[in-house]
Formats: sequence, structure tokens, C-alpha cells
Amino acid sequence: MLDHLAADVLIVAAHEQVARALSVGLGDLGWFTITATDPGSALAVIEDLDIKIVIIDMASNDPGQLSLPEKLRAACHPRILPILGLSPPATLREAHSFDLILATPAEALQLDFRIGPMVRMAMAKEELGLRLTTLARLGGAMSELPRVSERGCVLSVGEPGPQVLSLANRLREQGLDVISALTPNSAFDYLHGRTFDAVVIWGGQDDPAALSLARGVRRNSQIYHTPIILMTTERSSDDLKIAYGLGVSDVASPECPVDETAHRILELARSFRDLRVTQDQLSRALGDQDILPWTTFSTHMETLTQAAGERMRPLSVCILRLADGRASDLALTNALDQAGSMIRRLIRIEDCMARLDATSFAVLMPATPADYARIAGERIRSVLACAAFDGAAGKGHVVLDFKVGVAGISNGETVAASLNRAAEDAQAS
Repeated sequence: MLDHLAADVLIVAAHEQVARALSVGLGDLGWFTITATDPGSALAVIEDLDIKIVIIDMASNDPGQLSLPEKLRAACHPRILPILGLSPPATLREAHSFDLILATPAEALQLDFRIGPMVRMAMAKEELGLRLTTLARLGGAMSELPRVSERGCVLSVGEPGPQVLSLANRLREQGLDVISALTPNSAFDYLHGRTFDAVVIWGGQDDPAALSLARGVRRNSQIYHTPIILMTTERSSDDLKIAYGLGVSDVASPECPVDETAHRILELARSFRDLRVTQDQLSRALGDQDILPWTTFSTHMETLTQAAGERMRPLSVCILRLADGRASDLALTNALDQAGSMIRRLIRIEDCMARLDATSFAVLMPATPADYARIAGERIRSVLACAAFDGAAGKGHVVLDFKVGVAGISNGETVAASLNRAAEDAQAS
């Protein structure tokens, strides 16, 4: 047993030096890693630790690597385990049972930017399944889950040329539409007008402008997760670190075979589309209301409490309660309604919320330890404290201050007991 260890990332690599390099690089970025050099060791780790993601180095071309992802997933069922493969460019293959395959060599910063969305995708898929379970317990069902559209779309940024046109044609042959923007400025116009599955930026002699566009994308919350592929001539390791640090998802040379480059783009685009459609399904699974009815919220809390124990997932509930005891009036009622809508916009799509009473809100946070839930709750409280809400006509603005209470939910604990602990914590704050 490995009870004394904690790790987020399992790295499976036949060559110890490869595993060590990835482990050190990701460790410097704050990930807790553990390594395995063979499938048996990897399976033992999965059974004993709450691993969030697995990275498999495919350089050895061992046929067993293609079946390893399914074995790992079966070992941690019913948890959903994202698996990222690292493949030499010359032997890039279809993802099959991998969630994503990246070309080697992969920089730690590049992996860091992919790990977050992949882990969140797994959590979102688990939450979607559990929301459908709750819906069934309530006697309902989703009539139809939103689906991915037939064709994805890639934005190509740069002056037209033989290599640009060749890649665009190959992507179209693979089922993607390609829209061209000549400059970074026109690219932003397109990015704000529609959703793209990936952005391909042709750098060449104008890498600063290309990197500036990448930086701009990462500063915009609406398009933050859109994969960015930088097409540029060979660069040093330091140059690559700068590019990945600015949010570039992958770097490829214009001299790479067009099939290889197209495959790399397709992999990133497919992964991003999967995340978007899962989040869209998640937002509709329990209805379109920002604040859930109490019966729906409490039933889902029961579903999550049971599932958290089965999956070794943390689960927390956060209560935001009005700090003062001012008398209720129309202005306060209006302000609290607006605060509820603001809280919904500040929490993750995986979270859900309900109103406990006239002055209290509860937020259920799947896969979140109590310490992290408290940080999230305090951030929400700070944002609400800075807002001036519209009161009743002629009454001016209303400023609200909330107390935050948090409880980590234990396996088998009742909804009432968990909420009571969170409420007591808020009262003591």
C-alpha cells in the first residue's frame, strides 16, 4: 500500500530518465508526481492513490501500451481517469483509448497547460453522469443531450503561402473548416465572433506578433482554453519555454510533414471540442435555472455524497450568509436576488447552488477539498462585497457583506448534517 504518499500525476515510461525528466519538470510547476516503468507498477499505483491523470510515454512502441489505458481506467472505475500519450512525431497515431496524444519532446509547461483542462474534463463527465442520476431519481430525464456539430473549425492566422494553403487543405480533408485571418488584429475579430476548436498562428519572421496574439488569447476568459499551435522555425529550448509559458499549446515547424502537423492540430481540436460539449451538457442536465430548487439541490447532494465515497473524491459545501441582521425590505430582497445571480457566474459549471433561506446561499463543490472550497468562498465574498446592487426605486444602491462557512462532506453524512456544520462554521467566522 502507498497510504503515506500523495500524487496527482502518474508518469508511465519504460526509460527511467524520461520519467525522471517529466517528473522534475512537472514537480517544479506544482504537480505531485509518481512514476512507473511497467504496466504492473502503474496498475498498483492507480489502485492505491487518487491519481488525477496518467501520462504515458509511447517511445518504446510496446504494443501493450495501446491496451494499458483501458486497464488503468478499469482499475479506478467508477472514477473517470484522463490519459495523455506522448508519441514520437514520426509515429503519431490515432488516439484510440487515449484522451489526447502529443508529439515528443513535450515541455513541462506544455503538459501543464493540457493537464488542467483534461482533469477538469474528467470531473465534468463524472458530474454529468451524476446529474443524470439525480434527474432520474427525481423522475425526469433529459430529452436530448447537446451534440458536437458535424464539422469543427480552425482559425489560421498569417499571410497565405504554399505551406499555409497545404495545411488548410489537409485539415479540410480531415473534416475541419478553416477560416483565414491575415493579421493578429483581424484574428481577434474572428475569435470574438465565433467559437474555434483551435488557432494556428504562423510565426516565421514575426514571432513577437504571434506570441502577442497567444498572450492576448490567454488573457481573455471567454477564449482562454482554445488550443494555440505556433508554426515557427526551429527554436532553442529557452524559446520554447517562453512560447509555452505564454500559453501556446504546441509548436511545430513549417517544414514538418503536413500529415504530422494536421494530426497534432486535430488531436488538440478534438479534445477541446469534447470539453465544450461536455460543459454544455452539464449546464443543462438539471435544468436551465441558475439557482436550483431545494428538492433538486438536496437530492443531488445525496447523490454526490454517495458517489464521493465510492470514487475517493473530496466533496464540500459552502454557505454564504448575509453578515448583518438588517430588516428585510424590497431593496434588500432585490439586492439578494442579484447577488444570487452573481454567485452563479462566479462558480464553476461543475458546481451547483441553491437558496437556503431569504439571506443564505449554498454552493455544492464536487471534487473540492474543504480548504479549496474556503478559498473559493472567500473570493466570492470579496467580489460581492465590492459590488453595488440596485435596490428599490429611489432607494439607491445596496452593499452586501456575507459570512462564509464550509464543510467537507463525509461519506454517509446526511444533507442536513453537512449544511448544519457549514452554517455553524459561517456563524463562527
